[in-house]
Amino acid sequence: DAFRERPIITFSSREGLAADYATSVVARRDGTVWNANLGALDVLQGKDISSIRVPRGLPGQATGAMLEDRAGRLWVGVGGGIFVYREGHFRPILPVHPGGLVIAFAEDTEGSIWAELAGPSARLVRIQNFQVSEEIVPPKIPPAFSVIADPRGGVWLSLFDGDLAHYEHGKLRRVSMDPLKKYSAYVGGLFNIFVDSETILWGAAAGGLVGYKDEKLQILTEQNGLPCNRIYSV
Repeated sequence: DAFRERPIITFSSREGLAADYATSVVARRDGTVWNANLGALDVLQGKDISSIRVPRGLPGQATGAMLEDRAGRLWVGVGGGIFVYREGHFRPILPVHPGGLVIAFAEDTEGSIWAELAGPSARLVRIQNFQVSEEIVPPKIPPAFSVIADPRGGVWLSLFDGDLAHYEHGKLRRVSMDPLKKYSAYVGGLFNIFVDSETILWGAAAGGLVGYKDEKLQILTEQNGLPCNRIYSV
């Protein structure tokens, strides 16, 4: 018999998490890992786990996306509302919208915080100096899976209808995914997007890994080297 350490360590309620439910995870610069759980925020520091729960501090049950900004502040989506957590306190930025959920955060090159909300209160929100400066509701900007900062300015969104969109200073530009429909594996809709250091935008789709740069779309699938077609995050 051979015994060895597992390469992957699993954390669940058996190890001390509040529940077996991870909405989002953020690794912070201080070495802690935060997990948005059901009715709690779990904080992992080494093998030690603590939780901020309802009603002891957490302002709601439905936790969503999180973001640590450049100043080290933690932005948290709770029940369709937006809060900043610092030194043990939740500072409200956007009131809780019943039935809503913050599904993505981004910090752009100008220091603005963007949040994508889903549900009855679906909208894209821009926050400057802890104040909501823009709220863009459909159909001006359709609902999106995720929002990320563009290093050259503005933000990118992966829309529910399958297309990409770039938004900056009140202007929305769409990038159609129609050129990829000729590939049999491609299934519309990018669950998650990311821009790398070479400003290539990558998209995780049900039918492959999409790349976009200089107005050109490409796709990786099982046919050209991808281990599997269905990608959830990148």
